[in-house]
Amino acid sequence: MSNDKDQELFEKIRLVLRNDWNPIGLSEYLPQDEYNSYIPKIIDLLKRKHKKRVRLAVFTYLMYVEFINIELIPKTLYWKLMRLMVIFRVVNKVIKFKND
Repeated sequence: MSNDKDQELFEKIRLVLRNDWNPIGLSEYLPQDEYNSYIPKIIDLLKRKHKKRVRLAVFTYLMYVEFINIELIPKTLYWKLMRLMVIFRVVNKVIKFKND
């Protein structure tokens, strides 16, 4: 991380990914750094994307990670909608951190 503000943002995002996003569903058993590899890309998107597009960019990235990288494939429409709602809530928290 380049500075203290970036490090603080990294830590806030780490906690949200681990506690709120947690697509694996085993947060109490996972290492603290389980989702750390996704954070630099999220921070990059927060910094590079136009204000109006950043929410969509982060949402799309987390969907990609969850459904393609982790290969979490929801089996029912209900589960798909629940995962999309979780991602949406996480994105809103991340955007709020950026604006703090």
